Amino acid sequence: MPTEEQILRLLSYTGPSIGSQLATKINEDSLLTSAFLSDLVRRDKIKISKFKTASGPFYYLKGQEEMLVQLTIKEMNHKDRPTLIRLQENGVLQDNEMDLLGRVSIRKYPDLAIPMQVTIEGTPILYWRWFQIESDTFTKLITDKFTPEEPEPVKEPEPVKEPESVKKYEENQNVEAVHNTDTKKEDIQSELIENVLKPKIKKISKDEVLLPKTISFLEDLNCIIQRQDSVKKNREHNFKILIPTEFGPVPYFVKVRNKKKCDEKDLSAAYMEAEVQRLPLLFLYTGQLHEKAEVISNSERFESLLTRKIPWD
Repeated sequence: MPTEEQILRLLSYTGPSIGSQLATKINEDSLLTSAFLSDLVRRDKIKISKFKTASGPFYYLKGQEEMLVQLTIKEMNHKDRPTLIRLQENGVLQDNEMDLLGRVSIRKYPDLAIPMQVTIEGTPILYWRWFQIESDTFTKLITDKFTPEEPEPVKEPEPVKEPESVKKYEENQNVEAVHNTDTKKEDIQSELIENVLKPKIKKISKDEVLLPKTISFLEDLNCIIQRQDSVKKNREHNFKILIPTEFGPVPYFVKVRNKKKCDEKDLSAAYMEAEVQRLPLLFLYTGQLHEKAEVISNSERFESLLTRKIPWD
């Protein structure tokens, strides 16, 4: 007969699993294992997903919600993924602003999309909140949406003061030779302004070299870059590349983030983008990976996920 310790230890090692998988690994009858799992759920020892695969729901431990997200993404219909990606990126989506497919898709995944009804000026409006968005954050997002922004006062441009050297130059000109010296005067004035007013060139900051460093890093690995898209200049870029292997080049979706510490949300969002394109993911980062992100990247369930740190001075 399965024991509580067996189930808990197995889930802590494998992450969210369906009942039949657990039954096989502990070498027990499926019905008996299912009954034991139901009892653990009832006693709040483990949790069960509302989303169900063809083989049943996922059983998981508290703290494994991010891994559950990844598994749900892998199992969901590819037509539903864009809606869930938008919800994760925005945090909140308004139901009546979505198309029919989006409204149908979002209702299939109650573990990820939480319905929230808000009354605005007496009218109830249905919103969907990403499950990791806290209630306070949700309230702020809704408040900001319905609070009109105050236009910033337009500042009058300050007149540009001519350098003293330019004034002196003009005062010393011979009025009788104006026509002969107009061109020369403009040249000298431009030269003086160039020397006096020209700003000092600022040192290029590290985040301004993200794109060339990424390209150099990929080329050093003999990767073939097929496409590059800038999401946020100097902060985030996407690539489609071919990674050479013994069996030929393998296509990968690449997400590169210039961030001090990338967490599980960054990894999850990138994984969803890769899934939409039906490509494995190479996640590149300049700083560090959060502990939860490292757990996901090292999980046996996500063999198609690679993470690498870009050398950064």
